[in-house]
Amino acid sequence: MNALFTKEEQRVIIFLVVVVLVGSIVLFIRNQRADFAAELLLSSDEEYPSEFVTQEVNQGMDQELSDTGISLENKFKPRKGLPPGVRININTASAQELEFLPRVGPATAQKIIEYREQQGPFRSIEDIMKVKGIGPKTFQDMKDNLTVENP
Repeated sequence: MNALFTKEEQRVIIFLVVVVLVGSIVLFIRNQRADFAAELLLSSDEEYPSEFVTQEVNQGMDQELSDTGISLENKFKPRKGLPPGVRININTASAQELEFLPRVGPATAQKIIEYREQQGPFRSIEDIMKVKGIGPKTFQDMKDNLTVENP
C-alpha cells in the first residue's frame, strides 16, 4: 500500500506539530507569569501605596503587560522600570519607591528627595531634570512613569 505521506514529509509534519505545541506552551506560561506579575505590581499592597502611585487602568492593560515582558524578576530588580500606566508621584515617593523608576538607584533617589526638600515640590515632571544626575536621556526613559501631585 502507498502511504499518504513519504517518510520525509511525515518527519516535517511531526516537527511542525511539535514546534507549534512548544510555542503554544511557552506563550501560555509567559502570559500566566505576566498576569501574576501584573497582579503583584499593580496590587494596592504596601509596596505600591495609593498616595504615590496612580494606576491608569485601560482596556488591553493585560496585553500591554504581556507585551512588555514583565516577569517576576522585574519585581525584584526595580531599575527595570514599571509597566505602562503605573506612575510614581515624585513629590511624595520615598527613596525606595523612587528606585522603581528606570535608571534610578539609591544615590539618585536620595538626590531627588534632597532636591525636593530644599527646593519644594516639583511643579512638573520635567523639573526632575534639575536634579543632578538626571538628564534628558534619563528623563526620556522615566517620563511615562512620573506624575506630579501636591502632597
